[in-house]
Amino acid sequence: MRINRRNIVSLALSSGATAIAVPAFAFSQASRACDTPPGTLPKTLKVTIPNHVAVDIAATPDEVWRAIREEYGEARKFRAFARVEPLDDPAAIFGGYRMTVENEGVVVDDRIIHLIERDEKAMRLSLFANYLQYPGGLEVYATYHAQQMATRTRYAIDCFTRVGIPTPASGKREDVAAAVAELAAESDKYLIDYLDSIRTRLEADARPAPH
Repeated sequence: MRINRRNIVSLALSSGATAIAVPAFAFSQASRACDTPPGTLPKTLKVTIPNHVAVDIAATPDEVWRAIREEYGEARKFRAFARVEPLDDPAAIFGGYRMTVENEGVVVDDRIIHLIERDEKAMRLSLFANYLQYPGGLEVYATYHAQQMATRTRYAIDCFTRVGIPTPASGKREDVAAAVAELAAESDKYLIDYLDSIRTRLEADARPAPH
């Protein structure tokens, strides 16, 4: 079963404006319990997709941590193409924001992001994102780390995505597991590409200017 996971991951992580400009998704809306007759399988199943990726960057931990804070904590990466408003929510104890993107007057992306952890000493930022426009619902928990290594800094992402996927025709657990594994593998490729772009930028910034 081939599922276009890239649409979901790009929407969830949004490395740029083009990554979220996908109004049609590969997943159908999640079926409500009342839509599924007793003894039959639902059209979609809610699954959780894990991802753990990292790259080592020739930059200081402070430089990598600053990039994490600016891109996700301050939402700088989104402000060039989205309307970003701070959350007025006492439950957002570390802050948060609502991000909305319109295309020709139509909202194509509307998400609420809660910062749920910001540890300056550990250089770790965690967030929860609720994607309001996604059919059937999409939720992401992600943690971004800057970790000191021997000679470099490791930028690591741990991400869990909760989303509905089409139910395999067999309805067997092993086929669901295979579908989740396929999605996770495709997600890893996308995330590594994203981290590679950050590595390229930070290492270019760290190089001395030519005389």
